[in-house]
Amino acid sequence: MSQAQAVVEARAARRAFAHLLREVVKQGVCCSCGACAASCTPNSIAFTGEEPALVGPCWVCEACYYQCPRTGLDIPAIEKMAFGTTRTGDDELGVSVGMYSGRSTDPDILRRATDGGCVTSLLVHALESKTADSCVTSVLSIAPPWRPKAHVALSREQVLEAAGTKYTPSQTLLGLGSAAHEYGKRRVVVVGLPCEVQAIRKMQMQPWGMAQVSSRVALAIGLFCHGNFSYNSFIEGYVRSEKGVDPGTITGMRISEGYLHLFKGEEEMLKAPVKEFSGSRRGACNVCTDFASELADISVGRIGSPRGWNTVITRSEAGEKLVQGALRRGLIELRPLADVEPGLPAVVKMTRAKRARALKHLKA
Repeated sequence: MSQAQAVVEARAARRAFAHLLREVVKQGVCCSCGACAASCTPNSIAFTGEEPALVGPCWVCEACYYQCPRTGLDIPAIEKMAFGTTRTGDDELGVSVGMYSGRSTDPDILRRATDGGCVTSLLVHALESKTADSCVTSVLSIAPPWRPKAHVALSREQVLEAAGTKYTPSQTLLGLGSAAHEYGKRRVVVVGLPCEVQAIRKMQMQPWGMAQVSSRVALAIGLFCHGNFSYNSFIEGYVRSEKGVDPGTITGMRISEGYLHLFKGEEEMLKAPVKEFSGSRRGACNVCTDFASELADISVGRIGSPRGWNTVITRSEAGEKLVQGALRRGLIELRPLADVEPGLPAVVKMTRAKRARALKHLKA
């Protein structure tokens, strides 16, 4: 083989954006985390909707392909890197240090939060204790209404802007790229869904990883997630077109116990079963096996705790330190998860259900 032929073959073996497009996006399993765009050095990848598109020259640097959580996950290696240990056969929920039921003690946070407000209080503590110099989460845009977007928070007030659950993708990791490149931040706490946390870990693990981005992550706080919905299908198609509700008039949205609740002030405008719009769930969510954000430093969700409280699972020493620091400052209150109902069995049940759904889709 000539040198020229060898160069051509080596280049052909490299993973370009075209491979990501073919293997992930066109297969309907893109989770819209934003990692590909955040890791693209020439800024040639952009999100005009919920999927990435090439808007400039591809350098075939392979970064976008290998940061994607849908191009393979070595979970034991990631756990060893992130936590210093791996799960045992009995650890259905992954590695853990502590398991709690908690809620914020701040009335303002509780008014804004969907449930117990623990994530918001932990972010405030991270900034005030100098554990972090910024927080990446998501806020709702004004136009179009109820579409989330990545958000870099530098203060308590900006953290509170992001309080509350969002039900469609926000490309949160675009915010991580912004915190690193635009704000120059070096200790970033990122709040994300399981797939977004997976992407962060791949950034930290891969030889193609973007160290100038991933090295800025101080902590990853993962949210429990049973699935996310397409904005166009859920908000525009179901809420606006099918139910006749103008999304711009909605001041509150909640999915609880199998029902969607839409509010205008104190008035409940709509209560509808989730099964009516289950077809709006994104394809990537149907193949995801992670309910409890098993690769995050701290995992937080509603399932397992009483109404108005959060289930909090710490998985790393850094995560446990942040939670205990917030507790000592009186910013949150905690109970052992074993002492509340429905407790850990409810989290395990949801974890098994999501894995079973993914297995069903993968076999189909």
